Amino acid sequence: MLTFQGTHQLETNLAHGKELLIDPQFLVSALRDVEVQSISKDQATWLMKPHFSFIKTSLETTLTILKGSKNSITTSDEQKDSSHSEQFSSGVISEGAISEGNIFFYQVVSKGIGATAEVEISLQLTDLMNCGESGVHAPPIMIQWQAGITKLTGLLKLVPKGLIESVAKQVIEETWTNIDEQIKLSKS
Repeated sequence: MLTFQGTHQLETNLAHGKELLIDPQFLVSALRDVEVQSISKDQATWLMKPHFSFIKTSLETTLTILKGSKNSITTSDEQKDSSHSEQFSSGVISEGAISEGNIFFYQVVSKGIGATAEVEISLQLTDLMNCGESGVHAPPIMIQWQAGITKLTGLLKLVPKGLIESVAKQVIEETWTNIDEQIKLSKS
């Protein structure tokens, strides 16, 4: 399994950020060059061209919001559960990693003729509103994220690991940039 992780800052308050990050319609609006097929409360499906030039077919991609809660808000001053560091276990999300409030889990499955990819994603949100030193601006939300490619089949299984890593990093960067743009639009 290939795993990617990092942090990202969102310029919105925690409640608004949580609302947006569990809204499939908002998440799909942050994607470029997709044809939306359906959107429900916890799932979205769209068609997209893969980022590999040798795969000419469109991929049907489904995002499913697996677990998470928008009911509790945790600030950075409160203790964090140590189980959060183990987000993935043997290619599946570890139930021990689930916490109320600020951790969200997603599954993305892309299928096309001769290719399938499955990805698991976790986001842990931390409220930074009061964490900055006096006079220093701190972004309102810090997100620790992790994504794991849990399954590749067909043509995707033949792609060199380095190429998959490169494309995945590009897609992740573009997606965060698009989410940032959509958050700015949602504020206006």
